[in-house]
Amino acid sequence: LTTPEKAVEFTAQPSNLTELMWPMTVDRSVLRQNMISGILDTVAYNVARKNKNLALYEIGKVFEQTGNPKEELPNEINSFAFALTGLVAEKDFQTAAVPVDFFYAKGILEALFARLGLAVTYTATAEIASLHPGRTAMISLGDQVLGFLGQVHPVTAKAYDIPETYVAELNLSAIEVALQPAAPFVEITKFPAVSRDVALLLKAEVTHQEVVDAIQAAGVKRLTDIKLF
Repeated sequence: LTTPEKAVEFTAQPSNLTELMWPMTVDRSVLRQNMISGILDTVAYNVARKNKNLALYEIGKVFEQTGNPKEELPNEINSFAFALTGLVAEKDFQTAAVPVDFFYAKGILEALFARLGLAVTYTATAEIASLHPGRTAMISLGDQVLGFLGQVHPVTAKAYDIPETYVAELNLSAIEVALQPAAPFVEITKFPAVSRDVALLLKAEVTHQEVVDAIQAAGVKRLTDIKLF
């Protein structure tokens, strides 16, 4: 349960609010549509008490209401969300402190999807008002959106009284449906691994994903990985 304002934060397409008939307080008057707002409350609580290096996550349910809340029950969606803020590594006599950034948060999700065997794509977006428009990506599997990753918008962070924070939320129900059975054994190739460093001159508006898609579309028989830098 949360407030009407927080219920629709961190959602690309907020659905209708499902309100309680007799709420005890306005702070707990509607069903949540995201888990991040609640996690950020916990971040704010810890930061106010000098706990500034935080990595928090939650697995739970969010509620989507596409019909009339007074006549229909909302859809329950299993979700996973996390929030990261502060330092990844403290400063020592040899190295500078390493703060959390977008790519560190993205690396966590990449490791998760690699373990699950899902080839997702990340697409830059500015659709979610609560997130930084230049540091946010939608996460998709084929044509289905699984969730998002991004930096909390500075205005939103100020409202929560928290420092620079990175968050992500995933639809676990959709991920569970997409999971494939255990992959069969594939014979290890007898050929040694070979890497190729190719320089490309492209227009500035060409995206990372468009380059990857073009290389994959070439259908190279034994191509196993693509890394752009």
